[in-house]
Amino acid sequence: MTSGHPSRRAPRRGSRRTGALVAVVPAVALVAVLAACSDSGSSAPTTALAPLVTPPPAASTTTAAPTTTTPPTTAAPTTTLPPTTTLPPTTTTTFPFVNDGAFVLVANAADVPGAASAYTEALAEYGFAMLEPTNGAGPEEIIEVSRVYARPDPASQAVGLSVARVMGGLPLERMPTPAPIDGATDGLGEATVLVMLGRDLADQPLPGPPRD
Repeated sequence: MTSGHPSRRAPRRGSRRTGALVAVVPAVALVAVLAACSDSGSSAPTTALAPLVTPPPAASTTTAAPTTTTPPTTAAPTTTLPPTTTLPPTTTTTFPFVNDGAFVLVANAADVPGAASAYTEALAEYGFAMLEPTNGAGPEEIIEVSRVYARPDPASQAVGLSVARVMGGLPLERMPTPAPIDGATDGLGEATVLVMLGRDLADQPLPGPPRD
């Protein structure tokens, strides 16, 4: 029979089940998630990280220079010097000055007036025992270079050497015979040292002893 109200369709059984199944699936998934959370102590799932691996240090690209072994230094052999010989101090020989023990005579052999007298006075200042001057004669009446003569006895030689040194270091010669003065050997009198004053020193002051 047909009523005056529109008829209601009964819901299909098949579509109800499908809806229930859809509702059940999300619930099951939710339960599974809750169970997983409860098993892990309600913590968020931990993502497992790969262990940290420290890379090995990069090999140095610098090549070290090869070490050169220096050979041991060989010391030069020590030369032993001979002991130093100490030389004795240099001794300056001082010529002994003797003005006593002989008489001295000066003869003018330069032809210069007054030259013999001046030399006689100059030698007297050195303490020599002087006689009055005379003149040269014979082969030595006039000579260029002055000379000093003395007899061979020690006293005359010592005084003669001192006279020769005071006259500038002249050589001493042995007294000739006869003596080359006025009166020859007799003209010497007591003189045993004879100075023949030549032209080289006649007009010059007494030189004095040479400096050693």
